[in-house]
Amino acid sequence: CLPPGQVVAWDRPADALGELLAQAEAAIASVLADDGGAEDTRREIIAYWARDRTHRTARGFLDPAHGSRQIFRFDDGKRIQLFDNRGSAKDYIASGGGELKPTQFGKAAYLVRLIRPPRVTDLPKDVGDLVRLLLDQDCGGLDNLARRLAQDKATVVLAFADENGHGFIGVEVPKLCYQRGAPVLLPFITARDKAQPVGRLRILRGDADWVFGRDGNPDVASLQTKSVVLIGAGSLGSYIAQQLASSGIGTIRIVDPEILMFENISRHILGAEAVGAFKAEALALRLQRQFRTSDIKGQAIRWQEWTARDVNALRDADLVVTTIGDWAQEAHLADYLQNNPGDAAAMFAWLEPYAIAAHAVVLRGSSPCFCCGFDTQAELKRRMSTWPQPTRREVPLCGGHYQPYGAAALSGHAAAISDAAVKFLLGRIEAPAHLLRSAGDPTALGGSWRDWWLEMCGGQEADFRQMLLPWPQNEACPMCGSPTC
Repeated sequence: CLPPGQVVAWDRPADALGELLAQAEAAIASVLADDGGAEDTRREIIAYWARDRTHRTARGFLDPAHGSRQIFRFDDGKRIQLFDNRGSAKDYIASGGGELKPTQFGKAAYLVRLIRPPRVTDLPKDVGDLVRLLLDQDCGGLDNLARRLAQDKATVVLAFADENGHGFIGVEVPKLCYQRGAPVLLPFITARDKAQPVGRLRILRGDADWVFGRDGNPDVASLQTKSVVLIGAGSLGSYIAQQLASSGIGTIRIVDPEILMFENISRHILGAEAVGAFKAEALALRLQRQFRTSDIKGQAIRWQEWTARDVNALRDADLVVTTIGDWAQEAHLADYLQNNPGDAAAMFAWLEPYAIAAHAVVLRGSSPCFCCGFDTQAELKRRMSTWPQPTRREVPLCGGHYQPYGAAALSGHAAAISDAAVKFLLGRIEAPAHLLRSAGDPTALGGSWRDWWLEMCGGQEADFRQMLLPWPQNEACPMCGSPTC
């Protein structure tokens, strides 16, 4: 196959064949060289390990950064799973709705960190090969491993790294005997045991560093320590919850008292299987089962009741995100956060009619506050669109109202808002900040862009634009300033 990024014109197949043959010639020449090309195999050693079709598969949830140590193997009857310890195994299984029972003991296994990835010629076929590999690389912790192998058959995980990240391969070792009277050390394994074959385990990584970036995302460690409370699990909130969970936020609490209905599912993460369930609980359950390295829970309750039960519910969060989309409720939340100070910052996110535009306001501290950006009639001073006719529609024969828009219009806004939340948590956006995003053509729906937004866009096309502005401070704000009226 051509390497990624290498292209040969599709209308000149002879050129493509010639290029591939040239690469094959280079590969054969490397194999025929003194080292047989083995040195190059370090870069793809996991693929060579899995090439043997006799291998078994295990799922690994191991911290890739730690050194040699005892780990925990758990077989649930369907699969082999490897964890750092029994506690992490218990938490992981519980996050998927299961339970690690006291009678399910699992087995001790051992992880050995190699100095560098092995070559294909170093891959162990028998116990003797494994011992030579470990001794040649001068690995630490081998005395503990030897004592483990003297007790029973065991799983040994070989961990290594290169400039691209970490790798694991598993070796299943039979119970070994040692020379009578000799120390329990790897060099003293009997010749007969050294000839015993070992089994291969291909390890499918499920740790956070791999799930959220394949070892290439430097923000994972920080995001796993962050805590977000999301108030509102409707259409916008559900998409933001999905994005935040996908980014690797370690702790997410979703708060919403409403039940999912059929009319919600066309623009919601949840589908028909969750109709009749509380949005917050069903959404949290879905995301928890999807991202088990995080802690995601739902509260089917109004945020006011939740904070009345637990005064620290919002204080302990790094960021409180609200997608309620109701000014009175959001002003109430802003007032609560101002009068119950903690470490949490707040993000207020909502959509304009037809999801033609979106806003996200990030605030920390008492001033400027959420109300600084509104007039006394609760009208946003930086509203981007204007509509001569009412935009809300009535629910047929019901008396309720809703805003008409679809998932396609919604998803881009949710991604931008989620991205801003993550950047704030990482210290790349400073509060107070106001994210504004327009998407679409309001004239096609009977509206228009406001003059100030057109001016901000420099007279250019304003249909698809995004800006980050400071949130204004109003010295006469009735909530945080010195009111003059």
